[in-house]
Amino acid sequence: MRNDTETDLSEAQRRDLSLIAGIMVPASEEFAVPGADDAAIFDDILRSLGRDRASVRDALTRLAAQAGGALAALDDARRQTVADAFLASDAPEVAIGARPTTAPVEGLRTSKCSLVATLALSMMSWN
Repeated sequence: MRNDTETDLSEAQRRDLSLIAGIMVPASEEFAVPGADDAAIFDDILRSLGRDRASVRDALTRLAAQAGGALAALDDARRQTVADAFLASDAPEVAIGARPTTAPVEGLRTSKCSLVATLALSMMSWN
């Protein structure tokens, strides 16, 4: 399985991260903004992993274990169930790198996972 040289994530991990990103920060028709799974935004997220890279990789490994494989391979209902359980998890792999969030945005899914910080920082650069 090929790994991205910049992020050291496999293709399956990249797909799963994109799915989780889109669930956490969905597109908004009301505000005419794309979700975090938008190709340009997601590419920026990947470039912004920086110090959170290992934590994100560990969290994605935990996600794959909960999903019994790639999240992207599941049907929509099962994918949502697994994603909800993952984002609500208190597991160390998910909680590592936690940072407080400010000013909740309607529709934004929150979690203690460092994915939140990575997504939030990337999305702020698009405003």
